[in-house]
Amino acid sequence: GGARDGAKDCGRAGGMIRYVTPQTLPSLLEFCRGDPFGCKIASLAQAYGLKTAFAGFWLQTEENKTTAALSRLDDAAVLFAPGEADWEEWERFLTMLGVSTLQCGANAPLLPGWKGREGVVLKLTAPLWAEREPEPGLREVHRLLESCDSPDFRAPPFEQFYVDMSHRVRHRAARVRGAWEEGNLAACALT
Repeated sequence: GGARDGAKDCGRAGGMIRYVTPQTLPSLLEFCRGDPFGCKIASLAQAYGLKTAFAGFWLQTEENKTTAALSRLDDAAVLFAPGEADWEEWERFLTMLGVSTLQCGANAPLLPGWKGREGVVLKLTAPLWAEREPEPGLREVHRLLESCDSPDFRAPPFEQFYVDMSHRVRHRAARVRGAWEEGNLAACALT
């Protein structure tokens, strides 16, 4: 079967990437707990479920132990692999999946054919705002994102951004917060 239809055995003996089913969804959510990349995977699974053509979720296991989790939303993937993942298997699987971007932790090796770029992963350690600020509208957030366009960052097209973020917010899989300066949105956070 294909990657979506069941197990895809393309790694070393004992290792396997399997599509997440309703029965294995709790395992995905538990495995992803407590990590920024895992959180993104889990929130996508909770927001979009397992029956959409544009989103998919997989677990890599070896000897009945989960070693990694992957989500795909359109052509972008997020990989959470905290331990001993089978990187050769992921290289072949990602090529077959046809994704163009991959977010993952610093422990992941640079896969052949991929261009690496490092960035900061932020973790909340203290409350950001003393008072609860009003939640900004997604149009305001998008305008702020567009104002940050640079060679290294491009805001997504508005319609794509709006449809995705409003869906996530409605399904409580994302939060939007903002800070205002002189009545204008000056900063925002999307989690």
